[in-house]
Amino acid sequence: MFHIYGIAGVQRAFAPGGIRSRRQVLPTRKAGSATEAPPTDQESNTPPHHLGSPLARYQDQASMHIEAPTQFAYQIMTKPVFVISPSTTLHAVSEIFADRRYRHIPVVASDGALMGIISDRDFFRYRASTTHENSRAQKEPVSSVMTSEVLVATPDTRIREIATTMFEERIGSVPIVESDGRLVGIITRSDILRAIIAHGPTNLWA
Repeated sequence: MFHIYGIAGVQRAFAPGGIRSRRQVLPTRKAGSATEAPPTDQESNTPPHHLGSPLARYQDQASMHIEAPTQFAYQIMTKPVFVISPSTTLHAVSEIFADRRYRHIPVVASDGALMGIISDRDFFRYRASTTHENSRAQKEPVSSVMTSEVLVATPDTRIREIATTMFEERIGSVPIVESDGRLVGIITRSDILRAIIAHGPTNLWA
């Protein structure tokens, strides 16, 4: 079940498809326990003339480690995350977007709890529509522009569900938070594309 994570950890039910009309960003269903890190591949040292023996085949298979599929958010999420505080000025945000070329910046409290998120699209839309004097507007805090209700996922959410949700809801990022609301990572479209390139479709989302 999807839910909307708001300021101070407030949660409420969410019907899929509701984000597009409000241009909000939103956790996907948890997928259970995360798998252990995949072991390193090893080559078998079994001599070729023993490969026909059932015992040799068993020993050969036991000596090889198959890489586990990449399935969960914690395996591909970007961490640590570049974040800003709610009091960061819009002028500073403008410089961050220009210099670092980020497209989504989470806004967090001093204890690391997620407060909101701002995208470059939302920021530039605000700047284009404001009627304030430019210098005055840029002194406003990011909290006046940020999206304060954010779709988040946990580290053990399946990548397939995150990718599906991002596509269906037309959002570009999903922050990854622990159960206490502390931000531990973020997944963007670029992270998913990078995972596909690195792991290939046969070893991803199995």
